[in-house]
Amino acid sequence: MARETVVSLRRAIAVLEGRAVERLTVSDLSGPRAPCDAVASPQPIGSPPAPIRTDIVPFEVPALDRLFAAGGLTRAGFHEVRAHESRDGAAALGFALAVGARILAGRAGAFVFVTEPRAVLEGARLHGPGLHQFGLDPARVVCVAAPRVKDALTVMEDALACRGVAVVLGAVHGQPDALDMTASRRLSLRAREGGGTALLWRPGAPAEPTAALTRFCVAPAPSAALGGYTAGVGRAAFDVDVEKNRDGRTGHASLAWDHHDRRFTPHAAPSVARPAAPVDRPAAAQGVGGAVLAWPGHGRA
Repeated sequence: MARETVVSLRRAIAVLEGRAVERLTVSDLSGPRAPCDAVASPQPIGSPPAPIRTDIVPFEVPALDRLFAAGGLTRAGFHEVRAHESRDGAAALGFALAVGARILAGRAGAFVFVTEPRAVLEGARLHGPGLHQFGLDPARVVCVAAPRVKDALTVMEDALACRGVAVVLGAVHGQPDALDMTASRRLSLRAREGGGTALLWRPGAPAEPTAALTRFCVAPAPSAALGGYTAGVGRAAFDVDVEKNRDGRTGHASLAWDHHDRRFTPHAAPSVARPAAPVDRPAAAQGVGGAVLAWPGHGRA
């Protein structure tokens, strides 16, 4: 019975650490010198074992990973994902959900999604079948609708204190008074103490000082053809600017999301055909103001 318990524990630890789980039976533990890493992939003789980093989440895109000294995003930390304009909020939310899906692929725990009313108006609504097709298991997602920004931040803190929570994604629109430096520091502290990942999605938000370890500004990128099928829509693609990085330097990367394998891939935006310039009229009307379709959110809630 004790050996069966050891086998079960080793399998569970391998899954949590993202290692390959091989067949391991009770008979494998009969010898007095059974290896401690029997569930890991065998290493070539004479080579040191490959280190397993459980404290970071690599993007697997060299242009992005090399910006971080550790080679990826700090798992137990607070990270901000913003969109400069409200119309880019969906792309920023997609990027945040993709990061969350990568984290869930390597560890157990729930994904808590917390919203406040203004963020819901900007598209912070999740759809179960859509999440499944995007690579995120809806059975592991817990949605919380808070009546105020202050309440949403409190729920995020409480969720980060739970050991059974792997990721907490908060949706806050614009630049509310409740989201000050003190509130962001509390989120950073709770994430570091609890071991979970705190993500904050902010559509239409300016680049203001917060206690986040990293801040990404995300915009949509034209998707490429998938499998030679040029008439359809390809994978979701993002233009990502790392505006703040306490673990390295800032920079830019373009990446696509592979929902099947739950991983990012380097992305080269395809050339887009543009209409020819008109020859019978000026390219732009003079002295006529246009309608504003999107703008940075500076409203306070």
